[in-house]
Amino acid sequence: MTDYEYPSTFLIVSSIIGHLGAVLNIYTLIVILIATPKNMKRYKYYLLIMQFFSTIFDLLLNLLKVEIYLPAMACRFYGIFYTIFGMSVTWAMFLGFISIWGMVGGTTACFLFRHEQVLPPDHWIKLGVSKWTWILVAHGVPYVGGGLYGIWSFPFEHPPNASGLPKLIEAYPQNAYLQYETDTWIGDPNALLSPPIFDLTCVQLLLYSALCPSVEIPIVVG
Repeated sequence: MTDYEYPSTFLIVSSIIGHLGAVLNIYTLIVILIATPKNMKRYKYYLLIMQFFSTIFDLLLNLLKVEIYLPAMACRFYGIFYTIFGMSVTWAMFLGFISIWGMVGGTTACFLFRHEQVLPPDHWIKLGVSKWTWILVAHGVPYVGGGLYGIWSFPFEHPPNASGLPKLIEAYPQNAYLQYETDTWIGDPNALLSPPIFDLTCVQLLLYSALCPSVEIPIVVG
């Protein structure tokens, strides 16, 4: 059984990178706000959306300082979001999921705008802002809603009462020491959705929410 070692080097490097990233992200937001030329039109706002959610995601990682015990489904937070505010894995996953989808939405809007400028007027991609908004919302709601449902149903708990602890010890005996680390969050990969409307685990629903768009978007755009 491996003993727990405080990740001093990881936390120092993570803090340095996180602070530099925060400065660069905030600077980028300011540049987009005050230095974007008027001829870029609504492209400025698409860039703002993408950069805003990117900044939120980076700040979340920096203020959580997550140590993930792969391949086990377990992690530990060292940042002030946990040590001071007591943020749970559920809230961290929720904010991270929304941030990622915000970046995807902003990137998609930038992609469509750029291609509208160079494609002929009768090209199918030039449907207009309102129609593309409805299309993206219609496709995004099932994926985002399904992902959020999976996140809020996913049990991440502290040992020794974590429902996923026996599975972790059985599958990854080298991580058995985590049962004594009460600040560790342990997930249950076999947990079903609650209430069990569908015979799906939380992990399966999250994979659906992540993999389906990554397959659909290239097919539609291509």
